[in-house]
Amino acid sequence: MKGYLIDKDGTQYQLPELLSWDVCHGTGEPCDYFEVKTLYTAALLPKLGDAVRFKGTNDGATVFYGVVDEYQVSIDESGSTVSVNGRSLAALLMDNEVPKCMHYSMTKSSMLEKYVTPYGVTNVNDGTMPQVLMFSVRDGDSAWTVLKRYCLKSVHGSPRFDKTGKLYMGKRTGSSLNLNAEEKAVSVKLKDERYGIISQIIVTNRSTGGSYTLDNTEFTNRGGSSRRYLYTEKFDNVISGGTTVDTTFTGRYQIECSRSGKHCVEIIVNEQFPCFPDDTVTLKCTALAINQSCRVIKTHCWGDAVSAGTRITLEV
Repeated sequence: MKGYLIDKDGTQYQLPELLSWDVCHGTGEPCDYFEVKTLYTAALLPKLGDAVRFKGTNDGATVFYGVVDEYQVSIDESGSTVSVNGRSLAALLMDNEVPKCMHYSMTKSSMLEKYVTPYGVTNVNDGTMPQVLMFSVRDGDSAWTVLKRYCLKSVHGSPRFDKTGKLYMGKRTGSSLNLNAEEKAVSVKLKDERYGIISQIIVTNRSTGGSYTLDNTEFTNRGGSSRRYLYTEKFDNVISGGTTVDTTFTGRYQIECSRSGKHCVEIIVNEQFPCFPDDTVTLKCTALAINQSCRVIKTHCWGDAVSAGTRITLEV
């Protein structure tokens, strides 16, 4: 892996050969992060002080682009090193609070103009999104919180930044690859967690008293029982093609969030950056009776003098 520091004018500086690296990608939250370490010389100091962005590459391809949060120089009897760490561009939105207000109608262009591009995020994936009516920005909201709420109400999705720093506001389809655990995996772990999964949610409109009930039959068929109540102001607040759509995703989203990451496989391979979140992996693991397509929800790639590899978390 190679690392580059970028200043506010866009000038790029390549760091000396990296001694170690840690790069973690998820599907939105918590924020993706990086940390790299290299040999330190006095000539590096002004470059470190001016750095606002970091780009990491592997075999010429960008594998991380984000914000520089911190650098730390260490000088002792074993030598001089410097470590640099930071987060994805989501940090630009997470770190900025926005004023409280109410929008009668929030469109994608308005969202970008008011809450995204002013904070330095300009590389956004194309795609249409329905407007959201009566969209509220609350006390203490960050620009990221506002964007996340808009994506949820508009397309029942979550915002995320990819490895190159491009913002995706809806669902994203990544690459596809095959993985035979018997051939490539250094270790395999299966996690099946029941705690926290919602079996039924009852969503009630505070104003009218109307309600609807959603069941997580997949969980109840396994004997699960965990009911939740959710109170909201409106059901119908998204317009698509001129027609108001019932946003039953309010409850569905809660159920999906409750079971996200509860049934997954964690695989460690010796390869560097073999895949990224939202990629689809066709996994074959005879020992766990798995032979199916799985979505990548997290990757953690590392390298140092002792070992190197990638930990891949798959939702199965």
